[in-house]
Amino acid sequence: MGSELDKKSVPREFCTARCVMRVPSVSDASALFEIYGNPAAMKYMQKPVYPSVEACASKIASWMDDFSAGRSFRWGIYLPSAPSSLVGTAALHFFSPSNRRVELGLDLAPSCWGRGYATEITRELVRLGFD
Repeated sequence: MGSELDKKSVPREFCTARCVMRVPSVSDASALFEIYGNPAAMKYMQKPVYPSVEACASKIASWMDDFSAGRSFRWGIYLPSAPSSLVGTAALHFFSPSNRRVELGLDLAPSCWGRGYATEITRELVRLGFD
């Protein structure tokens, strides 16, 4: 995306070496609740534990709207062995083109912790945001 983030060229889907990244859909709400409803998974997040699958569905709908409008970009994380099962999300948001700054966010299901997925995905998001 070069020196300025070209929000129109942000891919809706891409792959890393071991993950499929795509804009999540409301059908992923139950899987998201397994993460966002889990106090251990939310311990270091800047938001409270989500109370329900419905709250997660609402959050996904807002992410989809934000992606389409170019306000922020959040992808669901899926593994090739279970391509329809969301195991986390990753985002680029809070853009400051004049400062060449964007915030990167990432969350994973506890079952995926310690496997290097966050490092792999972070490298790709930095590439997307700054190359």
